Amino acid sequence: MRTPLTLTLSFCLSMAMTVHGQETYVVEPVKAGTWADDYAPVLVDSTLIFCSLRDRDAVVGYRNEDTDKPFSDLYRLDLGQGADEQPRLLGDALTSSLNDGPATFTDQGDRICFTRNLVTARKLGNTKATDDRLGLFFSSRIGAGWTVPEPFLYNSDVYSVMHAAYSADGQRLYLVSDMPGGHGGMDIYVCERE
Repeated sequence: MRTPLTLTLSFCLSMAMTVHGQETYVVEPVKAGTWADDYAPVLVDSTLIFCSLRDRDAVVGYRNEDTDKPFSDLYRLDLGQGADEQPRLLGDALTSSLNDGPATFTDQGDRICFTRNLVTARKLGNTKATDDRLGLFFSSRIGAGWTVPEPFLYNSDVYSVMHAAYSADGQRLYLVSDMPGGHGGMDIYVCERE
């Protein structure tokens, strides 16, 4: 008779310790009006930054020839502002005619690194962009705006460098690239800040 009692007490103690160590999260949909093809969300304080394929108000709009969808842009949604808030472009300096995003931020959200098409002005008329390369660009927050993006030192017309992520301390940048010397296709690389 002692064995069942010992097992029962052990089981109850184990369950009590498990329940005590758990955290509960409530997942709720964001109510922000009409959503489009949205992806790659990043939360910076109480602001949701994401990529979206949505039409913008512009005199001239560029569209992907294969999908007839707009190119991606970086949008922001202030989650603390209320239920009727609409997504807005992250910033004029971070918006180009072709693809912008996804993005990563330093811990304080004051420095952004994002992916963008590497396109010369003469190529802008070609919306197919299948041979275009992707590169990384950096910008810093100044007040409510952003500085003009600076290209990454290792961007190239021969290969793509894209989809970066900062380490928690902001000293390393992880990225993917199809640069020569890799193991084939896209490989993951890391850069240390000096």
